[in-house]
Amino acid sequence: MMNTDTIIRRLDELGITMTAQGERLDLRPGSRVPQELQDAIKVRKLDLMDRLPPELPDDAELVEIVGRVWDQGYVLLWSKVLQDTVAFTRTFDDAKHVPIAFTVYTLDELLEVFGGEPPSIGALKLIHQAKKYGGRIIGEG
Repeated sequence: MMNTDTIIRRLDELGITMTAQGERLDLRPGSRVPQELQDAIKVRKLDLMDRLPPELPDDAELVEIVGRVWDQGYVLLWSKVLQDTVAFTRTFDDAKHVPIAFTVYTLDELLEVFGGEPPSIGALKLIHQAKKYGGRIIGEG
C-alpha cells in the first residue's frame, strides 16, 4: 500500500492537482488517476487533506471582511474548513462585543497564523481547538 508521500509524488508526476472542496478531495484532471492510485487515495484521504493549505477567500470577499473589521471592529463568520463560528476582530478589546458562541481571532493572531506559509488544515483545526478553550496565538519574540 502506498504511503501519503508516495501518493503526492505520483499525483505530481501525473500532472494532477489536488484541492479540498469542503470535506471532499478534488483531483484534476480526474481522468488521469489510475485505479490503484484511486484506491490508495481513498485509504489516505484524511492524511492527504491535512497536507493541503486551507481554502482562502477570494480577493473581493477578503476585502469585504477586512473592511468590516476596520469599520465595525469585528466580523462574524461561519468557517467551512473548521465547521464552526469564528469572529475576526481588530483587537482583544473589540472582542467584548462578539457573541459568546464565536471563537475570536484578532488581526495580530491572523498575521501570526497566515503571515508566512499557510498551515495545513489539520494544524488549523488544532489551533482552533486551542482558541476555543481560551488559548491565544502569540509571536515567538
